[in-house]
Amino acid sequence: MKSNLVLLLLLSLSLLSISYQNSIECDGNIIEQCTKCDTGENSNKCSICEDGTFPFFHNLLCLPCNHSEYGISGCGKKCHLNDESNQIYCEEDGCIDGYYRTNKGKCIECSSYDPHCSKCSYEINENENEVNFKCLQCYSEEFIVDQYGKCNNCTLDNCKVCKFNEDRTRPICEECSEGLKININGECDYCQDYPHYEQNKNCLKCDKIYEVINCTCLPGFVENQNEPNSKYLECPSECPNDCIYNTEINSLTCTRCQEGYSFNSEGQCTYCGSSCASCEFNKDNNPTCLKCLNEYYLNENNECLPCDFGCVSCEFGEDNNVICLKCSENYGFNTQNKCESCQGECLSCEFDENNEMSCLTCPESYALTPDKTCTPCEDNCLNCQIDEKGNSLCLNCSEGYILSQNKKCISCDPYCMSCESDENDNPICSSCFTGYTVGAKKNCVQCEENCEKCEIDEKGNFGCLRCQYGYFLSSNKSCLNCGPYCNSKSCTIDINNNPICSLCFLEAVLYNGKCIECPEGCSECTYDESSGNTQCIECSNSYVLNPKNNEYLLCSSLPEIGEECFSFDYNNTSEKYECLSCETNINFIYINNTHKCLDISNDEENLGYLMGCEFATFDEKENKYQYTQCRHGLIFIQNENICRDIYDIGLDFSCLEAEKIGSSEEYSCIKCSEGTIRVTYGPLGKVNCIFPSDNFILCSEVTIGDNGKNQKCKKI
Repeated sequence: MKSNLVLLLLLSLSLLSISYQNSIECDGNIIEQCTKCDTGENSNKCSICEDGTFPFFHNLLCLPCNHSEYGISGCGKKCHLNDESNQIYCEEDGCIDGYYRTNKGKCIECSSYDPHCSKCSYEINENENEVNFKCLQCYSEEFIVDQYGKCNNCTLDNCKVCKFNEDRTRPICEECSEGLKININGECDYCQDYPHYEQNKNCLKCDKIYEVINCTCLPGFVENQNEPNSKYLECPSECPNDCIYNTEINSLTCTRCQEGYSFNSEGQCTYCGSSCASCEFNKDNNPTCLKCLNEYYLNENNECLPCDFGCVSCEFGEDNNVICLKCSENYGFNTQNKCESCQGECLSCEFDENNEMSCLTCPESYALTPDKTCTPCEDNCLNCQIDEKGNSLCLNCSEGYILSQNKKCISCDPYCMSCESDENDNPICSSCFTGYTVGAKKNCVQCEENCEKCEIDEKGNFGCLRCQYGYFLSSNKSCLNCGPYCNSKSCTIDINNNPICSLCFLEAVLYNGKCIECPEGCSECTYDESSGNTQCIECSNSYVLNPKNNEYLLCSSLPEIGEECFSFDYNNTSEKYECLSCETNINFIYINNTHKCLDISNDEENLGYLMGCEFATFDEKENKYQYTQCRHGLIFIQNENICRDIYDIGLDFSCLEAEKIGSSEEYSCIKCSEGTIRVTYGPLGKVNCIFPSDNFILCSEVTIGDNGKNQKCKKI
């Protein structure tokens, strides 16, 4: 009698929680997703459920394979209920994309083996008790499936989507970042003469390599057709993803308004008003609301008013009554058809005539009891149900746990990919994650170093079957490589299982099949077989060749010559490094006799008269720096001891040195460059330099009086 009561209660509960669309009636029992009823004594039950569902509760219901409480996560196509074990099994090809099916009929996410894998295949070799896992597709386009069936990061710069080339030796790009295009080497290059790249960051790609024909924009951006070489335009906020450029008015026009906006009489997206989802405007641009946002209803005056508390959807009914259509989560309808808060852990509930609450659904890790309350599942159980005797039976366990014979959750080995329980409810591992294999005690044992897949023989000896990337498998089933400086693609083994390298990376030299590391700071070196020493040919950045060791050149750290120094060399006499030139900076002056760079930017004493000077000397007696040479475009003024801009003082570029004329603001040249002549003119006797014209071709000096008269030529 008690079991029948439980059955009726659960059946009533289940029927309340399902819809009646696409359902059939089996002898008065409406069963959703049932395609054929049973016959005879069981004519009220379903004999065949639709694909993607399974018969449940004595065939009185059809539930989805991936039902959150009673189904299998990841199984969405085909499944069945085993009557003996009362467990759900996903059938062949029943797991959805992103999951693989184990030999126990469970669906496990591909990401549990490879965190970047979204589609995979899975096979078990029963004789060797091994798992053959292979990723077929990666989640992110930044990852590609390598030759070992694993997702590897695409290391190409500025590449969004990449793949392996035909011989699978290197990645090539299929889609570049915005503003770049794939070149003939499968790498991403900037589009040449691309007018929008620097100005506009919203351009996705060019249509051709190195040639811009058209540019495709991200949603919400359109090209400014009135000014093609200017920035792209962004759609207005009232239509963020739907606008075009109207050439007639040279402006953006919305093609569809976002929620809360509608077109007014001028065709512009205009705000409908508070809580209104869509509206229409009359000729005077006054809005009339047609539909309200969620949790609001439209009254007879086309106004949006809030629903009652706890109601997410309501409408304005007859007799000016507001009718709630759907309650919020953790709320249920009471006898007055109002939403009232559920008690306890209920997700949804209902109230009877006496206003007594009954739970309809429970959250994860809770089960619905016969008295319509939610009770917690046992530890580590995600979903459970209450049997006819009132016992809690677990259906799905948390990650790292499996369901035992007595419906309890027991922990697996942390490196176990799939496991089950024996007759004593002890966990037994049937397959392990990468780098581990099933041991004699049915637990996961780690493979030897650098081995990705291995086996253990009857004597307990390890044998590698597949090595990690960068290593290769020797004939004695161990993983070898040619060392960190050998290109892994250039590494082979000889008949004695010794690794042989044929190509080394920089900072190493190849000798007898091995890569010998160059000395510290050396980027390229040679090897002397007679002495067994390496000799550096070229140094790395921040290192220089040490000339003191003539037999074998080594690299020494960059000497302390100051960061202002641009070039330097070794002085054999002083046995020191000396600066030869300074970095290009108007504040850096090269001192000839000390071979150092002087920074005058923070030197108030020298800033005034050395500004513009490129070279100078240090006078130890005077304890002062002296001018040697001005920078290009500047000229030294003798009686001011300073470099000035030659154009600012009105002299020709051919003048090499000048002086100021008395207390005036005029300057006169005192040294002209070769091939020019001195010209003296004006009342102050100002001297300038000019190239000889036809009138002065035979003159070495020219004097010109006031107003250009009384010209005198001193013959060569």
